[in-house]
Amino acid sequence: FLMAYARTADIKHFHLADEMARHLMDVDIIRHQSGSQPVVGLPRLHGPNHRSRNTGGDDPEVGHIWNEGLVEYYWLTGDVRALETACGMADAIAVGWAGSKDAQQYERATGWLTIACMAAYEATWDKKYLNAAKTMIDAVIRLQDPERGCWYMEQIEYDGKTMPDSCVWMTTGILCEGIYRYWKHDPRPDVRNSLCNAIDFFIQ
Repeated sequence: FLMAYARTADIKHFHLADEMARHLMDVDIIRHQSGSQPVVGLPRLHGPNHRSRNTGGDDPEVGHIWNEGLVEYYWLTGDVRALETACGMADAIAVGWAGSKDAQQYERATGWLTIACMAAYEATWDKKYLNAAKTMIDAVIRLQDPERGCWYMEQIEYDGKTMPDSCVWMTTGILCEGIYRYWKHDPRPDVRNSLCNAIDFFIQ
């Protein structure tokens, strides 16, 4: 909606974006935790009544984290709380998720977490976000299938079912966006090769 507003100057698009941004900041963000892994600052898993489908608690879903809308909202409005909330997501990722097995669970999770860290880095130039992204990118390069160019990551359990989420075009595309966003700031040859190999997977 922010992009639509920027392109058309139609205020209805801004009003919709404003409502969504404020809802995310005020309602969807986890404010406390009971476990050891940092979740404060992350958005709750989407489900009925803003709660996890399985537990009824405040579990995050690392495969559905996106903070760039709040960064764009900050750039457009100057609302500092939007930037703070966006960086809060990246802070939780940097502290408790970047080097964890959960961040390598499936392509979509690694991709969104990397994109979130790069969005925070591009908004603040704080190296902790770039370093968190580097941790995930290094794992991505290590886990990539050298022949196919995609990733055979763990299957995920959801509602008692095992769901294949490896070498899937959509999720691989999300991860490719994260790799590209990182490579723009750290143009290492191995990062470039990883991205090119993944693109070959799409072509094949």
